[in-house]
Amino acid sequence: MKLFLKSVGAIAFAGLGVFILSASSRNAFGNPNDETLKQTCTLPNSSSVMRLYEGAGGIMVAFWYTVTLEEPNAPERQVFYTYGHPSIKSLTCSDRTLAINLNDIQEKPRSFKIEELRAMRTQPKGIYNGKNEQRSQSSSFVNIARWTFGTISFLGSGLFGSAIARQLKSKKPTL
Repeated sequence: MKLFLKSVGAIAFAGLGVFILSASSRNAFGNPNDETLKQTCTLPNSSSVMRLYEGAGGIMVAFWYTVTLEEPNAPERQVFYTYGHPSIKSLTCSDRTLAINLNDIQEKPRSFKIEELRAMRTQPKGIYNGKNEQRSQSSSFVNIARWTFGTISFLGSGLFGSAIARQLKSKKPTL
């Protein structure tokens, strides 16, 4: 029984390590789990897919909007967001340009060429309660925490594995 539990523990720790190291959010701002897809459009003359999501985190959190870019062989990533006001009304995909249409009458649509959007995959631009800002895709703290916990999980699975190997080599394995 001990051997079985150690084997399950080793597999669980290894799986946890793989999950932690491979987990990466598409957003620099907002939780993708709390977002609903509102619109999709494809930039003509390219295979770049743009998506607009609306996020709602609950009573204490304002709505936010996320615009993402997905290209062949590249994961979907946030390139633009708003929190609070103004909200995003819609996206307009035209020849290699994306226009982000805001609900504020005083705000002109924000237009970005595909080259700008590709650069914004690592540092999305945004509007936070009416003020422009720019964020990194993932903070150094998040990366350090992810690598630390992933490494600890792999080391834990190695310890479980070595204990299993010692028991299998002994003359009287305990089951």
